Amino acid sequence: MDDQDTQSEPVAETPLPEPVSAPDPESPTSDSASIPVESDNSGLNQQPQSPTQQDQAGFIHMLLAKANAKIRSNKQKKLELLMQAVSKKGTIDNHEAQKILRISDKTAERYLNKLVAQGRLKRAGAGRDVIYKLPS
Repeated sequence: MDDQDTQSEPVAETPLPEPVSAPDPESPTSDSASIPVESDNSGLNQQPQSPTQQDQAGFIHMLLAKANAKIRSNKQKKLELLMQAVSKKGTIDNHEAQKILRISDKTAERYLNKLVAQGRLKRAGAGRDVIYKLPS
């Protein structure tokens, strides 16, 4: 064996970092005394919104109002279709309303009951034999 293989180069020792201790809260040089601390819940509802956030919120409210108006309009059109069918035939039942509007049994029932509540139709019969007609 060569002397070079058995000899190792000296390794320089690196100093270990000194342990870091938490600053003394009583100490006047502590940075934590100069930082105001707020609770997590304070100011959540009090922070003013930026103009961009206000514009977005206004835009969203406008879209929701527009969508709700469209939904009410569509429901009103369906109610009018039912009223037209009743005026032509004289009566209507749930099954006919389902076919006319292409809706479920329960939805047809809700529409017909709404027309009854508005006083535009009168309910006659019970159970499966219920028919709706114009009030006399």
